[in-house]
Amino acid sequence: MTPAVGDRPRIVVRADASARIGLGHLRRCTALGRRLQAAGAAVHFLTRTEGIDSAQETGGFADAYVALDPALPVRDDAALTAAYCHSVGATRLIVDHYHADEHYQRVLLDSGVPWLQFDGAASMPLWADWIVSMSPAADEARYRALQCRPQTRLLLGPHYAILREECLQRRGSLRPVSPQAERLLITFGGGDDRGACLASLEAIRHAGRFETTILTSGYNPHISSIRVQLERTVGFRGRLLIDDTDVARRMTEADIAITAGGTTTFEMAMLGLPMLIIQIADNQRANAQAWQRTGVAVDLGPLEELNMDRLRDQLVGLAGDPARREQMSMLGRQCVDGLGAERIARELCPEIGVLS
Repeated sequence: MTPAVGDRPRIVVRADASARIGLGHLRRCTALGRRLQAAGAAVHFLTRTEGIDSAQETGGFADAYVALDPALPVRDDAALTAAYCHSVGATRLIVDHYHADEHYQRVLLDSGVPWLQFDGAASMPLWADWIVSMSPAADEARYRALQCRPQTRLLLGPHYAILREECLQRRGSLRPVSPQAERLLITFGGGDDRGACLASLEAIRHAGRFETTILTSGYNPHISSIRVQLERTVGFRGRLLIDDTDVARRMTEADIAITAGGTTTFEMAMLGLPMLIIQIADNQRANAQAWQRTGVAVDLGPLEELNMDRLRDQLVGLAGDPARREQMSMLGRQCVDGLGAERIARELCPEIGVLS
């Protein structure tokens, strides 16, 4: 039953996106916001974006969307966020960006608005009412040591991964495991891939056997270079897709993926797609290493230290090992079941009842 208008929880989402930091923060908040909206909550967005069509990313929230000045100082950001929450009568706040340091959090604490904070680093004191870390590397003892308030709820691990609806619709789809993998997916998220696609193509240039799909977005500054490299690669079998609208389908069609260590790994894990991970940012290291420890992926280390021969050898070896690919697929599905947004929504707004 949808709550009456006057009783609806009002939730403000404060999230960032840019070609440099990627779209993962904004996309997971949008997916969570849609889940909350479907259950009867009123959801507002405050975003700082640079070079991103944020209106497109947050479609469905146009009537409650405010774009912040990218140059807004962090201290002013915290005060503005708190003031906006009070102006719309927010009952909850969701914070998902890299600027929520201790001072920022203390401003929110003084405002009296309960808030949920995404955190993947576990590197500073944490004052929020809820802390979410989707990473398989999230360590409860480490977070407990940083917890400043006893009532803070820790929501840790891949069971709290928030996935896009297009991926959820393919949850549980069968993935046949062929004796020899031939379909390769290369994707490094929705922003600047730091040259990782180019490096991957160079590494597998002589692997030869793969039908390759490269997914990237119009926000990637390396698209022209990727096109040039593809034109120069004799016998390349594959395609370059820019701003593809059916990413989940490409994941289900592939046998193996080469990807970054960010939010895309959770989608691939739920869809049972074996991964080779190249870390394109420092904050992906713990995530990538944890996926390898759980058996879901192979961590190839930071992009700047990438060993081309190792990437090629790992890809060719995994392609010819169906038993290992099947094991990786099973472990990925066990780690990520696709119900993360549901679990977080229940924690955040128990007053709206059980979501369906």
